Amino acid sequence: MNFYESYIYLIVTTKLLFLLCVFTHLYYKVNGEMDSDKDKKIIILKNQLNFISDILISFLFIYIFNPYTNNIGLINKRTTFLFFIFGIISLIQAEWTTFINNSFIKYFYEN
Repeated sequence: MNFYESYIYLIVTTKLLFLLCVFTHLYYKVNGEMDSDKDKKIIILKNQLNFISDILISFLFIYIFNPYTNNIGLINKRTTFLFFIFGIISLIQAEWTTFINNSFIKYFYEN
């Protein structure tokens, strides 16, 4: 396994740990333990893992899509899967209520 593949696995592992924290937070929320010390630690860990994975994926984007090198050939099945998962998770964690409340969509529905 080369460095590139190891890096991909690191990103996937980070995203999976992030998802584990998301589901753990939801579990605490459903069971009414949202303000517990455990949940607060999970939220901090979730935010840190999300930040780390975003940074790692950003470096991967810079490496693959660098206009001065030809690294497009590095996009294989694992990388495609990683980009797919990254897109899905990004859409899920987007602040949709903020967007809808402050966007032109709300303007059209109010008039």
